[in-house]
Amino acid sequence: LIDACSILTDKTFQTEPTIHQEEELERLMISLALNKKIALVVGNKGSGTTSLVEELAYLIQKKQVPDFLKDKTILEVNIASLKRKETKRKLDNRIKTVIDAAKENNAIIFIDEADDIVTPKEENEENINVLALLRHAAERQGIKIIATTNQNSYKEYSQSLDFKRQFDVIEIKKHTEEELKDIINRDINNKSTLHNISIDNISDILSDITTLLISTT
Repeated sequence: LIDACSILTDKTFQTEPTIHQEEELERLMISLALNKKIALVVGNKGSGTTSLVEELAYLIQKKQVPDFLKDKTILEVNIASLKRKETKRKLDNRIKTVIDAAKENNAIIFIDEADDIVTPKEENEENINVLALLRHAAERQGIKIIATTNQNSYKEYSQSLDFKRQFDVIEIKKHTEEELKDIINRDINNKSTLHNISIDNISDILSDITTLLISTT
């Protein structure tokens, strides 16, 4: 399953993945500690849903997490690669392999961009909800799952009873203007340091970029 899985906590992070998401990070950790549901991180594209989970992986690497997370790994699963137009039987076998890998690595399963987040009304060989199959298998083994999705998918499914039973939602809040400036400034400084480039007098450019971002969100 090398095409479908990777260990996110083995990733080399040049810099800390995110800032100004302390509340969401705390909510995510609480969900992992207390909830049997899938921790579902919801946000618009570019809002930082993936970077929130990368931040968790980064903090696990640094051992800057609560004790119950210190020895965890995060196993990222690519749903599209896992499914690969398999028959239901072959897919069940692939999912069992993922669960075995998660158990072996003491892992939390992470699924990025899980758009089909509840079981389709008409499930068949061509329309299988892999996330639901993974959830059932993981639940039996006590394995936690984190997933991310966009606001459109969330709004479409959030009123269903199945959704409320299956998911604990962590919504990414909109950044303030000062937070956006801080984030952009940090990214510019990190990249200039990484590539040994001197960047001076960026305040005016930074202000223009921030204003543009706020106007388009």
